[in-house]
Amino acid sequence: MAGGGTLVEAFEEQFGGRFAVRRLTPQRLTDLFERRRLPDESRAQSVRAAMGAAAAATVSEELGCRAVPCLEAVLDVYSHMRLMQNMRAQAFAVPQATVGLLSALPAIAVVLGELMGAHPLLFLFGSQRGLVCLVSGGCCYVVGLVWMRALMRDG
Repeated sequence: MAGGGTLVEAFEEQFGGRFAVRRLTPQRLTDLFERRRLPDESRAQSVRAAMGAAAAATVSEELGCRAVPCLEAVLDVYSHMRLMQNMRAQAFAVPQATVGLLSALPAIAVVLGELMGAHPLLFLFGSQRGLVCLVSGGCCYVVGLVWMRALMRDG
């Protein structure tokens, strides 16, 4: 576009062919952005960027302003969205690993107890107190997993 091309021509070049109608529609831009999506980008991010580009094209067309500053604003918003995604992934990496480790500990403890000859399975399934411990431990385990999922849910 800096060389004198139009916005439609720039998007046609990225699309790899001519559009039947010389107009940028949200659906057309969504298809284009979906084609050019990077492996670590989600479909929602692609759609959001396409909607931003469609809005920038509409503003440029209807108001007669230059398209480049409008698209740069969309790029800034997209860059911030990607940065937030990366920061969120980094922030949740350690808690997710901790949840995975803590989720495996009960099974590991039972296996090690059996290997050492303590017979935890006999206690858990062979006595009244063992069944109470097993049921209450299982309930606490499920409540803990539900709670962690709620804490880690995308907001």
